[in-house]
Amino acid sequence: TLLVRPVGGSSAPKFWRGLSEAAAPHSEEAEAEVAAPQKEKPLLASPDPRVHRADDVGKIYRIDPEELKKIFPEGLCGELHNVLYGKRTKEEDQRNDKWWDLVLKDAPGILIRKQAMQLISSLYCLSKNGVKKGNPRINTAGFLLDGASGSGKSTILNHVVHWARMTGDWFVIFVPQAHRLVSGLGYFARRDPEPGPGKIILNPGDAQPFLAHMVAANADKAKKIPFIKNISQFEAANIAEAVQQLQALSTEQRHAQAMDCFLDVLDSIRVQTEFPVLLAIDEFNSLLGTSLYMDYQLKLIPCKDVEIAAALARFTPDAFARGVTVGASTRTGQFCNIPLPKPLSKQHNKHLIVDNYSREDIKRYMTYLYNVQNLFTPVTEDLVDYMHFTTQGRARIVEEYCGCEVFNHGLHNLPKTKQVGRWYRLNEGGPDTLFDPRTGKAQRFYTHMELRAAREAEEARKLAEDA
Repeated sequence: TLLVRPVGGSSAPKFWRGLSEAAAPHSEEAEAEVAAPQKEKPLLASPDPRVHRADDVGKIYRIDPEELKKIFPEGLCGELHNVLYGKRTKEEDQRNDKWWDLVLKDAPGILIRKQAMQLISSLYCLSKNGVKKGNPRINTAGFLLDGASGSGKSTILNHVVHWARMTGDWFVIFVPQAHRLVSGLGYFARRDPEPGPGKIILNPGDAQPFLAHMVAANADKAKKIPFIKNISQFEAANIAEAVQQLQALSTEQRHAQAMDCFLDVLDSIRVQTEFPVLLAIDEFNSLLGTSLYMDYQLKLIPCKDVEIAAALARFTPDAFARGVTVGASTRTGQFCNIPLPKPLSKQHNKHLIVDNYSREDIKRYMTYLYNVQNLFTPVTEDLVDYMHFTTQGRARIVEEYCGCEVFNHGLHNLPKTKQVGRWYRLNEGGPDTLFDPRTGKAQRFYTHMELRAAREAEEARKLAEDA
């Protein structure tokens, strides 16, 4: 078992030891207890989320990117998808802070958070509700995660969905990027014709991949849920057949029938009680405000008039006969100030708040990265204090700092200098080359001084020719 490397200890400066160690009591028993070596907590948890327990909080469990592609056909939510697979959309390719391209992805891992284990424990209990009596029901709206930007809400949601799909008991509906449903991206239509105000938005461009991914991730269960025809034109025995009939249509017919099929499939899932349903939505509050769609008078349309957003954002106990919604808020971008719906339970007057990493969490995560050679700077107490101070425990910023190793510039300890890591292998050992993922070739890397010298030489050559 991989253990935490001893950081500091008796060899650390007295000043740092004084910050973390309490004053020793003046008794022989207490002195003997302090002098005895403490048992270190294992660093790694099982890679199988089905066996994670409360005592695994603070440990790291490894993930296999190739395996996650099969478990998450929709993709992962948050920046974890970019860290493992690169850019997700064309909009992300235009960002100036594409720090995830610098993160090594040889042995990725996820820090198990307390909120993830609370959700997993609650979902397990809810899935057993009423089963022995022959009347399985879930009479709760669900759970919503909130917290500061970059605190790790999306990673917790990935962990919960990974657990639910690995158990094989849950029918999981996963929405990793809810803001795209109300941002006016892709093909859309209007429910009311041209003379009307044009305020009811249909999203056939989003509904088609949504249904395809949902059936792909729940293939066996989708064949057992009866399809209830309300507004669509499909005659199917189960929801898998209905989606298959939709995919067999031509492009124009699919655009015309996609939203009706989506609404009927979702209503069929709401009333069934054979499987517990988990609706996991990242950026949940983006479905509750004002969308970026406009009506014919060029006024912004509220999200409640975007049919796919209104259908997914129902946070009430009667939304599913046997289902629950788990959502995470977004605190970045244009939807960051939209509040979450108020908790419906009188016993809990606030949502599940995700705290930032503690100092111990940062130390353990950086130790894991160092042990698997995804981090090349030795982990010291000074470095952990620096990271805790500069990042404020934000999980996203910790990942970014460790990927770029910005705290190590000028110390000649980067992957290229040490001749280890992914970039060194891709560059074929060249000290002055940089791998270009677009062309698949290693190109010559010029420093600012070299570029300046080249420009000066070119100007001198032109002056000599003019003379």
